[in-house]
Amino acid sequence: MKFYLFIILLSISLSSHTYAHVVTDKLMSGIIESHQKNIAYIGWTMQGQLYWFNSNDKIVYQKEYEIIRLYDVFNSGSAYYLLASKHTENVADTVLMINSSGNISSEWRFDNGITSMNVSGHNATVIQHRTLITLQPHGKTSLKDDSFDADFILGDINNNPIKCKKPDLHKQSYQPGICSREGKSNWSVTGQWRNANWPIWCGDYLIEKGFYKHFSKDRFIKVTSTQNGEEVITKKVHKGQVVNCTGSRVLYSGKSLFLAEPQTLKTIKKVSVKNLPVWSAIIIGTAVYYVDGIGKLNKSIL
Repeated sequence: MKFYLFIILLSISLSSHTYAHVVTDKLMSGIIESHQKNIAYIGWTMQGQLYWFNSNDKIVYQKEYEIIRLYDVFNSGSAYYLLASKHTENVADTVLMINSSGNISSEWRFDNGITSMNVSGHNATVIQHRTLITLQPHGKTSLKDDSFDADFILGDINNNPIKCKKPDLHKQSYQPGICSREGKSNWSVTGQWRNANWPIWCGDYLIEKGFYKHFSKDRFIKVTSTQNGEEVITKKVHKGQVVNCTGSRVLYSGKSLFLAEPQTLKTIKKVSVKNLPVWSAIIIGTAVYYVDGIGKLNKSIL
């Protein structure tokens, strides 16, 4: 009887626990889902290489860009934006817009740096020292607000976005980060994120990873309602790195990679990760793709 009970418990455990395999020998820094017809996702490196993968996890083509460092890649549906630093006369933050084939169609240069960037649909904006700038075709920009009271925005800038301010991390003048939303909901909450480690907007929830105490190494996932700003749940995680929203679910990392319900953080699936931490993770169909701590791109079927 005990033997059969053990088998049943083991099968239940295995059904909610999956394992991954390495997709390619190319090392990556991040991955992003593609909306192109024959491309499933794009992998990228901080050195400026991009790899287009099909649904069979084969590299269809690749491009390398003359940049110093690639910070992030954004998908607007019809194009991609690369946030990078580039050297011409001097080093400057640069945004490249590339088409589905990887060819550069527009380039914007910001000699005084960029605090953050947001792409929502076909609208792309950057914040530069509390100045909100809209990116226009052919490298042109338009000033939208020169006294913008935020360092980062979530959602469509034209449709009541969530505005966030970065924290002051100096011990003598410490102030937590703040996110707020105007309009009918009209709320403001503080957060413990560091530097550009911003929260994400996932349906009816604002999801944040940060720290329990000032300058502590303990990380947590915090979920806040975007309807009223009330805290829904806070959960401590081990070495939490990645938080990503996929449909109505959240993907976050700790000792493993977890797929969970955002309102409860109850685990739906757990993926074992050999090389922590996880730097980037997405879900495509029934598969989880993630970049591990040594840059390997892994895939696990849910």
